[in-house]
Amino acid sequence: MPNVYKQESAVDFASTLFSMYPSFRPTRGLYIDFEGGGSRGEERILSVYWPQLAGAYRFGMLWRGWGDAPVTLDAFLHMLGTLRCDPDTLEWVVVFSGGTDVPDEQVRFESIFGERLLARAQWVNLHKVMRRSRLLRRSVREAAWARSTGGQQRAVNCLENLEFQFGYVRPRQLRGHDYQHADGTVGQMEILRLEQEAYESGSGLAGFEYLIEYCRWDVETMFRIARWCDKNTG
Repeated sequence: MPNVYKQESAVDFASTLFSMYPSFRPTRGLYIDFEGGGSRGEERILSVYWPQLAGAYRFGMLWRGWGDAPVTLDAFLHMLGTLRCDPDTLEWVVVFSGGTDVPDEQVRFESIFGERLLARAQWVNLHKVMRRSRLLRRSVREAAWARSTGGQQRAVNCLENLEFQFGYVRPRQLRGHDYQHADGTVGQMEILRLEQEAYESGSGLAGFEYLIEYCRWDVETMFRIARWCDKNTG
């Protein structure tokens, strides 16, 4: 288990998480992340992580470039079946997303798959938890691990900064290109540009392994962080 940056800040985040979602069980949540959207509303990738399975089988991905697994309702239901995740009994959907009351990721999900698909599930937004955790936000500013490359160049409430607080440091090739980091590097991942190259290549994702690694990292670390929180509160 990676070492957290500051124990008290991580515990504050954990306490905030379970004060907002008291009955949340991280191992029973489906962790999801979209790539795409924008003004045209086109979703290119949907990544999911289902911790009920053994480690090698927890990750699933839909991609617009796969004829048998695009970002469609039928493909999503098939993927859930492969993961043995029942949408009718799913209790939690976990995201890291903007949005004041309803996570943006939830709005995007329901615009594609409908509002009734995961009607019983409660959405857990780790970005909202981060915004409400005073000690965690202070620790993020202190560490200044990932700073935006434009504007005031400040440490932002991004997933990379949350990961850093819990001891997860991305390889440079998986760090966002719009962040400069405290180790003096700028991230190399331009996910939408890389996805477009893969789509136009017509060769599936052969040769684009970093894209898959990036998508898996996003959803897997959300689970790892939530799991730490579950183990360190009481």
